[in-house]
Amino acid sequence: MNKIKNNCYLLFSMAILSILYSLPLFYNQDLRAFNNQDLLFHLTRSLGMNNVLSSPVNFLNYANHGTMANTFYPWVFLFPLFVLYKVSGSIVIGYKLFFLLVTFVTMIIAYFSVYSIVKNKNSAFLFSVLYSFSLYRTTDLYYRSSFGEVIAMSFLPLVILGFYQVVFNDYKKWYWLTLSVSALLYTHLLSAAVMVIMLLIAFICSIYSMNELRHRLQTLVLSGIFFVFIALGFIVPFVIRTHQNVLSVPPLFKLQGTNLGDLFVFSLNNTIGMNSIGITTIVALVITIIYYTKNRATLSKFKHLMFYSAIVVLILSSSLFPWSIFNGTPIAQIQFVWRLNAFSTVMILMAFSIIVLPNTNLSKRMILSIVGFIVLFNFSSLNTLYNDPQKIFTSLSTSKRTNVMVALMSRLWTGFFGTESCRTPKIFQNPDFSLKRRDFWVFL
Repeated sequence: MNKIKNNCYLLFSMAILSILYSLPLFYNQDLRAFNNQDLLFHLTRSLGMNNVLSSPVNFLNYANHGTMANTFYPWVFLFPLFVLYKVSGSIVIGYKLFFLLVTFVTMIIAYFSVYSIVKNKNSAFLFSVLYSFSLYRTTDLYYRSSFGEVIAMSFLPLVILGFYQVVFNDYKKWYWLTLSVSALLYTHLLSAAVMVIMLLIAFICSIYSMNELRHRLQTLVLSGIFFVFIALGFIVPFVIRTHQNVLSVPPLFKLQGTNLGDLFVFSLNNTIGMNSIGITTIVALVITIIYYTKNRATLSKFKHLMFYSAIVVLILSSSLFPWSIFNGTPIAQIQFVWRLNAFSTVMILMAFSIIVLPNTNLSKRMILSIVGFIVLFNFSSLNTLYNDPQKIFTSLSTSKRTNVMVALMSRLWTGFFGTESCRTPKIFQNPDFSLKRRDFWVFL
């Protein structure tokens, strides 16, 4: 009975914190689409889901030129947003409610992931708050409106838990790895690709320290097989449509990491829009380094791996790594090196939560104070963002007319990225279609 009561208190606390995190979205009736960011694109994707199961193209968007984006950009986890839009009658209201829900789910997954590893409620709760309120996640949601990355960040802690179970703990729980990586694939293709590469490298680095190696290899292969079968639902249409059409894709930029000094300065300033990891993550990193230096002899193999993984990924996201050698290669599809800050954020905060926090005796008052500071830091950064005169944005109101406007304003993207025609898929080559040319947009 006490366990049920405690879980109810925990869920209630997470719900309140999710509301606090999302409060700036609801403070004003409008929604801000910052210039050259992704909000309008993802809202048109959401509006285009009304026929996603019956046709790969939706001609109600992009000024009736049509969009095939949902074939190339995973859409499964946008379905709740589409439902909320239909129920509320406004894509703006649906958006706000959806990311309130996403934040709540993120907190639950984050708590479950850390608690499953360390069995420490305080560590798990603080990680869920630190991670959900992290600056990079806030930048992704409030400024960049990168739906795919925001939702993908919800599953990153679960991926680490799945890897921990397969390689270091109970390999019979391999399904967590399969389900979490599959969720990444059906959320954000680039995040899934980067994470799979990281998992393979981490597995190779761990292979000499594993016990029951044969069983763990078998379960890893089993996990991979199930992942492939689950992935077919997205991969097969993706490959077919890619070969059927000439695609207009985003421009590729020269890969260049952020200067490590600038990364720390931007993080300490806690400024949204600079794509940094934020002050709370930096503080967690410094504390973890100090603690690790003094207690490394007592730590488990997994904790060693988490610590070094966090450091390595942070270095990879900086200019210390020679990213220029990958320009012109498939790796350049990542577009921006600072995307890795999503991974460095989860690894740094998870390392802090499983290495340092379980060995601290924090009172409830101390935990409440830490949570309060985290919330205040977040409010302060968002207040700066919304009152920055240099930030240009379009205000989307809750009026139903906004739904129509979003479908038409995709022309903003045309002006920024340029257009490129593609041949019409064979399934549309019939007299019933009046348009002779279709413009398809693909945003990975």
